[in-house]
Amino acid sequence: MLYCFGPYSLDMDLPLLMREGVVVSVPPRALDLLVLLIDRRDTAVAKRELMDALWPNAFVEEGSLTQLISVLRKALADDFPDTSPIQTISKVGYRFRATVIATEHPPTSLRAPESLRPAPHIASLPPEAPAKPSQPPRHRPLLQISRTLRLFAIAGCVCLALMLLLLLATPWSRRHDILNRAQAARPRATLAVLPFQNLAASPDSAWVGSAVQEMLSTDLRLTQRLRVLSTEDVDRALKETNIIATADLAVPTLRHLGDDLDCGYTLTGAYLLRAGRLRLDVRIINLKTGATEQEQTFERSEADLLPMLTQVRQLVAESLGGQQSPQDRQLASLATGVNPAAFQLYSEGLERTRRYDGKGAIEILERAKQMDPDYPLIHLALSTAWTERGEESKAAAEADRALQLAGSLPREEQLTIQARAQSAKHQFAAAAQTYAALVSFFPDNPQYGRLLVQALSSAGQSSEALTQAKALLATFGNRPPDPMTDSVIADLYSTKGDWSKALEWSEKGIAESRRRGAPILYERLLTSASQANFYLQRYAPAESQTREALDLAARYDDVSGRLRALNRMGQIATAQHDWALAKSSLNDAIAIEQKLDQPQRQVHTLLTLSRLEEQQGDLPRASLAARQALQLAGTLGFAETATEARLQLAILTGKSGDRALALRQLADVEADADRIQDAYLKAQARSAREALHGSGKPRSAL
Repeated sequence: MLYCFGPYSLDMDLPLLMREGVVVSVPPRALDLLVLLIDRRDTAVAKRELMDALWPNAFVEEGSLTQLISVLRKALADDFPDTSPIQTISKVGYRFRATVIATEHPPTSLRAPESLRPAPHIASLPPEAPAKPSQPPRHRPLLQISRTLRLFAIAGCVCLALMLLLLLATPWSRRHDILNRAQAARPRATLAVLPFQNLAASPDSAWVGSAVQEMLSTDLRLTQRLRVLSTEDVDRALKETNIIATADLAVPTLRHLGDDLDCGYTLTGAYLLRAGRLRLDVRIINLKTGATEQEQTFERSEADLLPMLTQVRQLVAESLGGQQSPQDRQLASLATGVNPAAFQLYSEGLERTRRYDGKGAIEILERAKQMDPDYPLIHLALSTAWTERGEESKAAAEADRALQLAGSLPREEQLTIQARAQSAKHQFAAAAQTYAALVSFFPDNPQYGRLLVQALSSAGQSSEALTQAKALLATFGNRPPDPMTDSVIADLYSTKGDWSKALEWSEKGIAESRRRGAPILYERLLTSASQANFYLQRYAPAESQTREALDLAARYDDVSGRLRALNRMGQIATAQHDWALAKSSLNDAIAIEQKLDQPQRQVHTLLTLSRLEEQQGDLPRASLAARQALQLAGTLGFAETATEARLQLAILTGKSGDRALALRQLADVEADADRIQDAYLKAQARSAREALHGSGKPRSAL
């Protein structure tokens, strides 16, 4: 059943909210609330009835429901500027009052998007009539393409469109068979490109190792009979298994790495940059046997790095994936057609990112972009760096630019960039569609299945995501247990609030990561388990697991893992009234957030510390933390968090005895909240002001 109101449509079966055919991203519980209100439209639904339906068998305060109402009103505010479709009925609850038209079959422009149709190797949702593929955006190539190559590109697009139409027109059961036969007919070797060892041990030439790994990983995807793991997956596996990549890894270590990556071969080696000359020693190793399949040395001037990588790519492709076609070689020349100086800066930026130097990475990548504004991977790296800083608008702009320029890259790389661009803009349902296409074209890569699951979860489709994740386990059931998938499923149950199941799957992943000897993954799963134990009010095991995670994060220099564990420890200590431990954990987290240049996280942690100090009665320290949060949020233009900080300061002012000033501050907060359309903060400011008028002692609003 589809309900339409204004430019919006709500598919009650999925459920899914769309505006003129485009998915509107709202949290899953807020979407459930909208379903309840529209299902009982024109009737006032009591707050307690809504809370019981949204949080069964759980005690929550009324403020949680108020916050969800605020989220929905904010999502619909642009098209209902004067009167919200969700009406507050005083002392009763809420009513949906907009005109609603119900229909069994959605109009073509409002059909549920392809993003909710999972790839055949993951699971199947109820089939729908195939939608006509939208016109792809025009991409600007990196170099001027010859007439012949343009014809190849056009022919490739036509073939790809025909493949998509065939896939969409085929029933789910037959799609599975077609892809299985295609995969059986074209078995692909799996390759991991490791970071190359710097024989000079000089930090000035560290960028070469990143450059070699990144460019070869990208270019080798052009070889259809070769599956190449992303650099993110390889770096994750090296870190989780605590393996330092060198040119002469021992056979047991190689087998361990092969098991973790589910990979058959690795490309590794070493380099020496001295006096403008670059020597590159390359080895292709069979990870199952430890045997060296190919070994060769290349030496040229430093300026000839990119032509040298072309030679390496041809060696690997012909050794593992068969002879490259002339078309593949021409496209590869486009992929490597980047300004050499810009490419060096790009590689240095990646190296800074790996060392958690986000600010330095952005500065270097911006310089690379000025030298070569048309290289898509520079924009993609900038998008990732801005995301880490919490600056989502800049991250989305860079991701969009990367997507516009990705036309000359391999198909797999294009789709990956598209999915990351959609995620950066919170278009999670569209990202799920793209990951579904990646799984369809590359069904031997379980990472795309995990990313599909995460995208569906972020799109509010937690039930479908859980079904997909379990099917992912069944699809790759002939392989060793995968703690990464266990972690994804644990996160899904956490999103649903099923903490017992979240703990069960976290413990499965803990056992498998311990067996594999993957300490970083083990540490992160410990933090997930501690979260589940916390919400199950099992504080002793939660604290024990968090302490172990902190020890592992310090031992293996996992800065982001330590940050997560510190925030968890602050939460646990507060629940147990261990104020000293709570404050020390939060202060340590703030120091790390400052070091990592993550201001948005730092603002939230400062506000949490301010409320903790307030609870302890230390109003000067509470005010200091709130002022620091306000200054940081104001400098970076975080309007919502700045308003939240002003609200906290106003409450503290009232508690300090200056009621007149506090009332003026709270009135300003109400006006600011109204301006940014944040009904939740507005309601909290009004509540605090009414408390000041009534008793002279405002209650804590947040």
